[in-house]
Amino acid sequence: MDAPTFWNLFGELWQTNPPHDFDYPMLHRMARLGLETSQPIDFDVLPSQSRDILTRAVDLGQQRIDDYWANPGRIRKGWWLDLQPLGTWGIAYLMRATIAW
Repeated sequence: MDAPTFWNLFGELWQTNPPHDFDYPMLHRMARLGLETSQPIDFDVLPSQSRDILTRAVDLGQQRIDDYWANPGRIRKGWWLDLQPLGTWGIAYLMRATIAW
């Protein structure tokens, strides 16, 4: 999915799936790009710098998800260790995105 489609869909979904309290530091960062919490997102009317950053974020995010999926833990003395607790991801956005993917 391209960046405009992703961010417009994100804007629809976070209206009915509100962010968790733990997400507010990230939401403040997103607001600097013109994304207001639980409001629709019209990618085409965002400032050009925000559109450029959010376009790169989609590609970079997908690459990070793919990389994490390929190697989600570590091997120690022959044992595979999962580094995140299952079901309680808090602000572990990469884990959350990988599970959703």
